[in-house]
Amino acid sequence: MDDEKAAHNERQFSRIGMSELFTDELQQKLKAGHQRLEHSFQRSFYGIPATGTVYLSKGKRDNDYYISRFSLSIAHEKSGVEVSQIFNVNNRSSLQTEEQKKKWEQQWSLQRAFNFLAGRPVYDRYDKRWYLIDRDEKFHNGLYARQWFEGIDLAKILAAHNLVDRENEAKMNLIKKGLERGDLQLVQFNTLEGGMDPYKIELSVIHGSLRIYDKENNQVILRNKEHRLDNKEHRKSDVEELIDKLIEVCSKKGFVLEQSCAERLGRQPGANLQEENKHKSGETKKNFVTKFIDHIRPRRHGRKHG
Repeated sequence: MDDEKAAHNERQFSRIGMSELFTDELQQKLKAGHQRLEHSFQRSFYGIPATGTVYLSKGKRDNDYYISRFSLSIAHEKSGVEVSQIFNVNNRSSLQTEEQKKKWEQQWSLQRAFNFLAGRPVYDRYDKRWYLIDRDEKFHNGLYARQWFEGIDLAKILAAHNLVDRENEAKMNLIKKGLERGDLQLVQFNTLEGGMDPYKIELSVIHGSLRIYDKENNQVILRNKEHRLDNKEHRKSDVEELIDKLIEVCSKKGFVLEQSCAERLGRQPGANLQEENKHKSGETKKNFVTKFIDHIRPRRHGRKHG
């Protein structure tokens, strides 16, 4: 195998995050010149073992090897149930349009595939959607169903937390890209005492917020640390925005806030909002509040092939 072909083959692995799999053993397989090859591997992510197989085949035109797909299997961290799927890989040489090339940039990498199987959301910049695995439904082609979400402002969610690097644009972009890839990101939080504490974070697309974990991967709520921004104006702006939205929706439905609640919020009080105060459509206070909560959460949509 000449140097040019060896470099091409190595690029096939590096572009999907598998550079370390380009071993001497694999290179010997490639030199044999078989039309199709399978190369098994073992990896570990966050202490969780993963196994898989890379499938390569020769191109019709140039006789070079290309990765067509790879399989990945992991045992779910909490339940121990094995989750596995095959992830297809497109080759740029076969793409004709600019749209196809843009979509190619968002194909599966090994890290992204692991995070998806582990139950963390991954972001597709081409579709502008977050995808979350649905382990309860698997299609006949072996792909898991995916739930997809829109309307999530990751930059705003991160800005609401008092991260040490929150003013460092370059580092915040790296954190953002890691979360979009589905990574469990290690970050530093400022404390009230002026110190720094390390925690891991991941995005919850269902709630539009961050989940925070300690070094033992236990989920925590930081009460004694000022992990939220310490200026009250920022938190107030979030609350005020929520109140404005609530009042707007209330007014459209014919509801108004209770006297005591309105006074505490500095709003003009109105009539009592009671269960019997039904909208003409028959919608009750309970049903309306439920719909309002759904309205302000990230928009959740149906299922899609993996």
